[in-house]
Amino acid sequence: MLSISEVDGYLRNLRDKIASVQEESSASEKLLLATNVFEQIQDHIPSLATHQVLSKYVEKLIVLLAHSLIEEPQSELDEKRKLCSSLCVQVIMKADVEVLAKDVFGSHVLQSTLQCCTLFEHQGVSMSEALKYFATTVEDRCLFELLHHTSGSHVLRSLIKALAGALDADAFQKTKRKSTEKSEVLLHNKHEVEAWRLARLEHWADLFCKDLNGSFATSQSCATVCLAMKLCPQRPGGKLAGLCKEVLAHCFSRCTESSTASFAAEQCLEFCQNADFNCLFKSSVLPRARELSENTFANYVVQAIIRHRFFQTSHLESLLECIDIGQLILSSSSPIVWRLCEAAVTLGTGQSLFLKKLFEALGISQYRSGASKKKASGSNATKRRPASQSDDTGAPGPDEAHGSTCAEDDTVTEGRKGHMWLALVSCEPVKSDQIHLRATGASIVLNLLKFERKLIVNILGDFRHFLRIAKMQGRLVALATDRHFSRVLQLMLDPRQGLLKEKQVQRIFKYLKAHFVELALNINGAFVLSSLFKVCSLRLQQDLLAELAPEAERIRAKNKKFAEIIGLEAFCKNEALWVKKMKKTESVRALFKDIIEPVS
Repeated sequence: MLSISEVDGYLRNLRDKIASVQEESSASEKLLLATNVFEQIQDHIPSLATHQVLSKYVEKLIVLLAHSLIEEPQSELDEKRKLCSSLCVQVIMKADVEVLAKDVFGSHVLQSTLQCCTLFEHQGVSMSEALKYFATTVEDRCLFELLHHTSGSHVLRSLIKALAGALDADAFQKTKRKSTEKSEVLLHNKHEVEAWRLARLEHWADLFCKDLNGSFATSQSCATVCLAMKLCPQRPGGKLAGLCKEVLAHCFSRCTESSTASFAAEQCLEFCQNADFNCLFKSSVLPRARELSENTFANYVVQAIIRHRFFQTSHLESLLECIDIGQLILSSSSPIVWRLCEAAVTLGTGQSLFLKKLFEALGISQYRSGASKKKASGSNATKRRPASQSDDTGAPGPDEAHGSTCAEDDTVTEGRKGHMWLALVSCEPVKSDQIHLRATGASIVLNLLKFERKLIVNILGDFRHFLRIAKMQGRLVALATDRHFSRVLQLMLDPRQGLLKEKQVQRIFKYLKAHFVELALNINGAFVLSSLFKVCSLRLQQDLLAELAPEAERIRAKNKKFAEIIGLEAFCKNEALWVKKMKKTESVRALFKDIIEPVS
C-alpha cells in the first residue's frame, strides 16, 4: 500500500501503461492491472476522487474493470465481483457521498461507479447493499439539494437508473453519443429488480411532485424528475398515473412560458394511456392548438403529441383544421409541418387534407375547376401528345405518367414548370426560378413521396422540370450533396418505390454524369450515386463505373463502403469478368420484370 504522497507519482507513471492495456490487452490483463492498482491506492480513493487530475485515474480503473466484464462476462466473474464490491466500499460507503456528488470531479467517479454496479447486475451479480446505503444516505441528507445541483443532479440521475437496473447504452463505450443525436437509450436489467428499489423510486417521484414549481425550476431538476417518473413501475394501484396527470396539468398551463415545462410535458406524454391521451388532446391541446404550435417552447409538446402512439386520424384532421401551416413552415415551429406529413404516411389517412392545407400555404394550385377538368378530359380524348415529342417541352409524356391521371391532371401551367418543387423545397410561394433549399422542405417532400400515388401524380410529373431548372442554375451537385435533399433523391431513385420510369433515370444519369467523381467523394453524394447505380441498366452501370475507374483509389480511400456497394474494385480488376457476372443478374431481372415492374 502506497502513502498518499507516493500515489501521485505512481498513478502518473501508469498513464501510458493503462492506455496500452486498454487498447490492446485481453480482459484478464485488464482485470489484473485494475486489481494491482486498486491494492496500491484503495485507502486513498475518497480523496483521489475529488482531485482534478488523479480522479481521472480512478475512473480509468473503473473503466478497465467494466471492459474486462463486457469482453468476457463469465470469465473470473468472482474476482471481478470482489473488485467491484471493494470499489463500492471505498467510493460509496467510506467516502462522503454528499461531498463527492457536489464535486465536479467526484461526481464523475460516483457516476462511473454506479454504472459499473449496474453492469454487474445485468450479469446477475447483486450490488443492492451498496445501492441501498447510497440511496438511504441521499434521501436522509441531500435529496432535494442534489436535485437542483449542477453536478449532484447528474449523480442523482445515475442513482435513479441504478436503482431501476437501467444502464446507458453507450456506457463505457469508446465513442460516445453526440449531444445532437437522439435522446439516451437505456438497457434494462433482464433480472428481476428488488421491490424496495422500485418503491424507493416511486416514493422519490411522489416527493418531487409535491412541489412542481420547485421541481421544474431548472433544466437539471426537470430532467431528474422526468427520469424518475419514466423509470417508475407502471402497476395497478401505483402512483404513476396520478402523478402523470398532475404533472401534465401543471406543465400544459405553463408550457408556453418555459423550456422546462415544455420538456416535462413532452416526457410525461409517454406515460399516457389511450383514454388519458384523448382527454388531454380534447381539453388542453385542441382549444389552444394554434397558440401551442406557434410558440417557441410549446411547439415541442405538439410534436410529441403527433409522435404519440395513440395519435389517430381524428387527431390529425383536427390539428390540420386548427393550425396555420403558412405561419409555421418558415418559423422555428416548422418541424410540426413535416411531423404532420409523417403522421399522414404512418396512419395512411388525412393525406388529401394535408396536401390541400400545404398547397394553400405555398400558393400551389393542385386541382383544376370541374369545368376546365371536364374540358381538358374531352380534349385529351381526341388529341394526345405524341410519345416521341421532345423531352424538353410541355407536360410529362406517357413514359412519365404515374397512373392514368398523370398527364390529364397535370396542373403545372406553361411558364411555371418546376414551380411546385421550388415551392415545396423553399417552403414559400415561388417568386422566381431560384432554388432555395430548406431542411424542412426536404423533410416534407421526403414524406409526401410516400403518399398515395394518385395524390402526388402532379408532384412526380413536376420533378423533371425542377431537375432542368437545377441543371440550368448549376445546382445539381448542391442538391445531391445536401444533407437533407440527398435523401429525397435517394427515395426518388429507390426501385422499390417505383417513382421514376426508365427514361427519367436515364435523364438523371445524363445530368449527373459530369459530376460522378465529385459525388463519389462526398458522403451524401455517394449515397445518391449508389441509389442511381442500383436503378440503372447494366449499360449505364458500366458507364458509371468507367467514369469512376480513373479515380478508384481516391474513392476507395474516401468511402470504402460505397466502392464495395457498386463493385468498383471488381470492375477495375477485370471489366470483362464483371460484365459477364452482371449479365447473369440482368437476365434474371429481365425474366421477372413483369412481376417486379407490372404494367400499369
